[in-house]
Amino acid sequence: MVTQEYLKDHFEYHPETGIFYRRMAHGRMKQITSKCHWGYLRTRIDGRSYKLHRLAWVYMHGEMPTMLDHINGVKDDNRISNLRRITPTGNMRNAKMYNTNTSGNVGVYFNKRWKRWYAQIKVDGKGIHLGYFSNKQDAIKAREKANKKYNFHENHGRQHQTTQ
Repeated sequence: MVTQEYLKDHFEYHPETGIFYRRMAHGRMKQITSKCHWGYLRTRIDGRSYKLHRLAWVYMHGEMPTMLDHINGVKDDNRISNLRRITPTGNMRNAKMYNTNTSGNVGVYFNKRWKRWYAQIKVDGKGIHLGYFSNKQDAIKAREKANKKYNFHENHGRQHQTTQ
């Protein structure tokens, strides 16, 4: 496992921008911009691939986290202020909207059989029915109310985006 000492000897991290540089020969620095297929910035150390947001945490706090969350949902925004330790449940409560969503609102869809808008939320692996509604806006309001009740993050259901 990579250590804070190793990182500070071989890399330079700027917590206010989230940018990592690898120290090269002759005092040169090279910005790390390589992305994995999931969209996270990454680098290799001793043949092993590491995501930079996890290395940022080690660099600043001295320990490898079990799970981290990009608060704003932007996978390549590795500013330390944008990273937080999180549980798997907390991570799901800050998830992006699925690409398959057709209503434009997470937890809301049109039920063709009943010809009504349906709202639902999933909490701790259990689906909770929020109701059928004759108009979409009422279904959205029901879902927003449930998001607050169950402490979902304000960014839950946002669109996919990147910074770099």
